[in-house]
Amino acid sequence: MSRGIGMPIGPTRSTWAVRLAAVAATAAVTMLVIAAGAGASTTITEYQLSSANAGPAGLVTGPDHAIWFTELGTSSIGRIDPTTHQVKEYPLPARGASPNGIVGGPDGAVWFAELGVGKIGRIDPATGAIAEFPIPTQGSKPTGMVTGSDGALWFTETMGNKIGRIDPRSHTIVEYPIPTAQAAPGVLVNGPDGALWFTETG
Repeated sequence: MSRGIGMPIGPTRSTWAVRLAAVAATAAVTMLVIAAGAGASTTITEYQLSSANAGPAGLVTGPDHAIWFTELGTSSIGRIDPTTHQVKEYPLPARGASPNGIVGGPDGAVWFAELGVGKIGRIDPATGAIAEFPIPTQGSKPTGMVTGSDGALWFTETMGNKIGRIDPRSHTIVEYPIPTAQAAPGVLVNGPDGALWFTETG
């Protein structure tokens, strides 16, 4: 099930060559459009979501070339078409899921971390079908996500104090404890050395 809205606030200019996307704190998906060339002006166009409590957080360009984002406050996954600017929102099965990190997977799906319920979620861009996979550690609070060089989805467990890995085919989850107690891992990225790097906010 999806809800579609499209309410642009302010002008858009399709002739501008470079487009960067960001998320506003006021529950609106914001497209920051930057004109190419010297002396070009900049404008910001906002697209209102269906709830003022949406709390948009993570953002990624999906395999379908749309912009996908998480809604912490309403426990939904959102999608905005960069051409039509139509917004669709997909409520998650679990109340209080609070999705945070989001990433495009090698299987053509969009994957996300459900901070509130300790699950990794997957949404099929073609059908909107959602699947959820529980993390073995209770109260793990998954946060950041990235697709690793091995083709798996990796994620941080802020309260579980672990780094997790889920195979996009078998959906098997493996967890790797962090040596430092209460390290509270947050963001993680692929490094140029082939390793995964992450912050420890604790």
